[in-house]
Amino acid sequence: FAGTGIPEFNGDSIPATSANIRPYEVKGDSVGNIYFTDFSSCLVRIISSGIVNTLAGTGTCSQSPSLSQQIATMASLGQVYGLFVDSTGGIYVTESTQVRYISRDLTATPTLVPTTTIPNNYDNSSSSPTPVVANSSSPLCYLATIAGNGSVASTGDNGPATSAAIAGPCGVWGDSLGNIYFSEFLTTGKVRKVDTFGIITTFIGNEQNTYDGIGGAPTSVSL
Repeated sequence: FAGTGIPEFNGDSIPATSANIRPYEVKGDSVGNIYFTDFSSCLVRIISSGIVNTLAGTGTCSQSPSLSQQIATMASLGQVYGLFVDSTGGIYVTESTQVRYISRDLTATPTLVPTTTIPNNYDNSSSSPTPVVANSSSPLCYLATIAGNGSVASTGDNGPATSAAIAGPCGVWGDSLGNIYFSEFLTTGKVRKVDTFGIITTFIGNEQNTYDGIGGAPTSVSL
C-alpha cells in the first residue's frame, strides 16, 4: 500500500508505493484518506488516491513550540508519534514534548479545545474543518500547539495545557465529549487529559513507572 522499505524521505506528490517512509502510527478518515506520522523524517503525511503528500513538518527534526498558528509545512516538528483524526477532519499528533493540532481551515477551532484557551490561534466564527484532500502539491494546512511548553517534564496539572510540561507524549485519542487523552512514556508512566476548557490533569498513573495491578483510584495506579 505504501513504502519502499527505505526510510529516508524522497519527496511528495508521488505514488505511495514509491515513497520512502518510516511510519509510526496510521489512521484513516471518513472520506478514504490515510494519515501517518513519518517518524524518521519528522513529518505528518497523507495518502489520498494513492498519492503521498506532507501535511506538517519541514523534514528538519527540531521543535518549534510557538502557540501562534503557523503554516504546517513551515513549522519544524520533533519526532512524531501518535495520531488521532477527529470527526471533522482535525488532526492531532504527538511529538517529543507537545501535542499539536493540524487543520486545513485557517479559521477552524480545534474541536477538543475552545478558542478562548489558545491565545492568538483561531477564530471560532467559521464552520468545522472538512477532511483534508491531497492534490498535486502538498495541501495547505495550519498547525498550533494545544498542549506542552517544550520542556521535558510532567508538570502543570490543573492549569492551561499549553503552559504545562509534558514528558514524551505518545498515543493520543479524543472522546465524544471533546476531551483529549495522551500517554507519557518518558519518566512518568501516566495518561494525561486535556478537557474542553484547555485544562490539563493526570487521568491515570502516579509517576512510579511500575505495574501494580488493578483496583483503586486511577491516579493511584502505577503504570
